[in-house]
Amino acid sequence: MITPAIALRTLFVRGECYATATVLDIDGKQFIVTARHVAGDDIRTMQFYLNEAWAELPVVHVGTGVGDIDIAVLATERTFAVRRFALPPTADGILVGQEVFFAGFPYKSWGNVPTGADGRPIPFVKRGILTHPYTRRDGVQEFVIDATNNEGFSGGPVFWRPGPNHDYCVAAIVSKFLIEPLDVINDRGESTGQTVQANTGLMVAYGVDHAIALARQNLIGPDVRD
Repeated sequence: MITPAIALRTLFVRGECYATATVLDIDGKQFIVTARHVAGDDIRTMQFYLNEAWAELPVVHVGTGVGDIDIAVLATERTFAVRRFALPPTADGILVGQEVFFAGFPYKSWGNVPTGADGRPIPFVKRGILTHPYTRRDGVQEFVIDATNNEGFSGGPVFWRPGPNHDYCVAAIVSKFLIEPLDVINDRGESTGQTVQANTGLMVAYGVDHAIALARQNLIGPDVRD
């Protein structure tokens, strides 16, 4: 089920594309985390969907993942969630075969019930199985999840529960789905020599530890409110 913390900390945004962002509290400061391909290289403003309209807010670029780490950390002058609606950023103890969930706004879609004082939309939630959490030799923490990701989930949280009596935590940030070229065939079943890119049903997300490390290099977000 979606909790108030997940609803309040999953934002519908528009940067380089329509996508999702995740609100994280790190060392007493609040940050906006999304995919690097959503934020772009020189972001100074971002649009947030509030009260059934797009509001353009100034953002400060806190840090961006290097190489293929598809994470960008931003800060605004405002906070989007208070301390009691916590969603701790950690993947400590997560296991292969773990059930995980992810939230976002696929194809510019959302729930029609607003939440919070500024009328934020309710995100869609999907479920998957963590098939391969690992840290590569180059230090990149990359998760592969058996789930059908869709356009628009990029930048959203991958969340999980460490146990039945624990609250949800954010383990990773959604990046993309893996694609596989498929042959286009004609009505006789013969190859046309053309291909299409098909969604394999495997999603890639990058570990939240990368966002934490970027934020700690530049702790400029607003203070988390009680």
